[in-house]
Amino acid sequence: VLFRSGARFYEQGDYARVLSAWRALADKGNAEAQNNLGLLYLDGKGVAPNLAEAVRHFQLSAAAGLPLGQNNLGGLYRDGRGLPPSAELPARLPGARFCIRGRFRHDRPETASNIPPQTPP
Repeated sequence: VLFRSGARFYEQGDYARVLSAWRALADKGNAEAQNNLGLLYLDGKGVAPNLAEAVRHFQLSAAAGLPLGQNNLGGLYRDGRGLPPSAELPARLPGARFCIRGRFRHDRPETASNIPPQTPP
C-alpha cells in the first residue's frame, strides 16, 4: 500500500509525501523503495540533490539483488559519479550487470573480452 501510495504521490508531484512513504519502506529493507529514494536524491526531487545519498540507496538496492538498483549503481560507476573507478566493485556485487570503461558486461566473458571474469565470493 505504501509503495503504491508513493507512486501516486510521485505522479502528482508531491515529493514530500513520496519521501515519507518510500523512506518507511526503504528503512525496512524494500529494495524498490531504496532504488526509488536513490533516484529522488539523484534528481533532487523533494530533497536537495545529494549524490552520496543516491549512491547509498542504490548500493542497498543493488546488494538486495534488485536489477534496477544494480543498473542505476552501474550507470553512476560508468559515468564516474559518486564512486571511484574501481575493478573491485563488480566482485562485491556478483551477478550484476556492470559497465566498466564503457563496455557492458553480463557475467559472460564473451561480452567483454578485455575484462576478466569475476569469481563470486
